[in-house]
Amino acid sequence: MKAIGFITGLFLISIICLGQEHQRIEEIEVMAPTFKSSSTTAEVNGIATTPLAAFLSTDLADQARSIDFTGGKVIIDFTVNADGTLSNYAIKNSVSNRNDKAVLSAIKSTSGSWLPGQNNGEAIAMEKRIVVNFYDTEGVTLQQQAVAYYSKGLKKYYRANEWSNSLFSSKDKRNKKVNRKLKTALTSFNHASRYQPNEPCVIHYQACTYDMLGDEINRDLKFLELEELVRMYSSNNAETIAFKFD
Repeated sequence: MKAIGFITGLFLISIICLGQEHQRIEEIEVMAPTFKSSSTTAEVNGIATTPLAAFLSTDLADQARSIDFTGGKVIIDFTVNADGTLSNYAIKNSVSNRNDKAVLSAIKSTSGSWLPGQNNGEAIAMEKRIVVNFYDTEGVTLQQQAVAYYSKGLKKYYRANEWSNSLFSSKDKRNKKVNRKLKTALTSFNHASRYQPNEPCVIHYQACTYDMLGDEINRDLKFLELEELVRMYSSNNAETIAFKFD
């Protein structure tokens, strides 16, 4: 089984100021927003973690008593304003309506409990990303589940390609077979994306599948996603929380 490759990003900040007679480089000190806490470390089930991860894990555990969560990775972007309040929430990867709402509710409850980001000591609004991994299968990682769905999708995708070139069936039968296999492939790729979002291999084959289905709009959207990956991975202002549920 071929493992999915990953992209790593490096973000360098430099500002070049042009003077009237010469050029000089001015250093800028940028500090990311942080969740307010009396300590810099915390624990969840005896494992050291950040105060924010501990807070969100506790909140989600409380919600899990009445919510049936689904495995996958929820990604939410938001803005930490200069006064420490939060705004501009955006779900970047959805697992289910229940999971998404639970994570969003937990994040919103922290509004006002943040130290804002700073630019040379001045408080400014800054984006923050929270990634919550929901584990629903004991001993199986999200990446392993993503690879399993990705592999299933590839098999259906290439079978669809084989059928599209078949000379031993009528055009109508061939088209029905191809479309059915492509839709099954797309479902598998979408499941893989739920467990491993923003994975270039998955997005590429989603785009290819849409292309074979004649869906140019979604094909182009997926290719745009690939172009946006460089910008997304250049941001180091993200925090990942692992949450296991029964």
